[in-house]
Amino acid sequence: MKFVSVIVLALALSACARGDKGDSGDNGAAGATGQTGATGPAGASAPVSTPTVLQTIVDSENAYRATQGQAPLTPGLSCVVQAISAGSYLSSSSPGYTAAQAIVLTGPSYSYLLSTSINQPNVAGSAGNSLIDPEIAPLFLTNNYRIVCTGALVVAEDGYYGFTSSSDDGSLLYIDGALVVDNDGTHGIQSVSGTKLLESAVTHTFQLYYAQSGSGNIAMILDMNGSVLPAANLYH
Repeated sequence: MKFVSVIVLALALSACARGDKGDSGDNGAAGATGQTGATGPAGASAPVSTPTVLQTIVDSENAYRATQGQAPLTPGLSCVVQAISAGSYLSSSSPGYTAAQAIVLTGPSYSYLLSTSINQPNVAGSAGNSLIDPEIAPLFLTNNYRIVCTGALVVAEDGYYGFTSSSDDGSLLYIDGALVVDNDGTHGIQSVSGTKLLESAVTHTFQLYYAQSGSGNIAMILDMNGSVLPAANLYH
């Protein structure tokens, strides 16, 4: 009995010494996360003007030409004018052409730079053609003649471009070697249009043929997308 009493007493003393464990305190609240500052608006890009875009394209082309030992592009078209003794058609491929109507050139040819837009309104031939250099123009006041202007066309955006030639008499427009407008033959002022897909990253070869073959009035106006093709788009 003494042995049992000792065990009971030991257990009681142990329980008193140990006691129940108290509840754990609540964890402190986490600190509030600071808000991220608002992002400021992006700076607006300044619009790039068409002349700037055209100049960038030309500068790139000229940088390439320099590596090839080629002459740089400069503003304007290289033109040649020569008298016509007979005929009325610039091209044998034009509708209505016959061999008897082929233009026959005569006399010396004269070269010059055209630095303006192609915008000769409908006037009497004796008034002179603004597309011919002023020093040469008096030689062709009473003669029939052909003008050929060549160079490069530069555009600011990719896409289809519409071209309209309003001429008295015939005219032909070639871009990249392809016929875009055929307004050939002897006739009063009339307009013919065509379209061409152009890229902005390259220069495009440009050729314009014009003939005053029927005496009387003259006219040669070249539009691009509804307005006179700007001289700023033309190089040689």
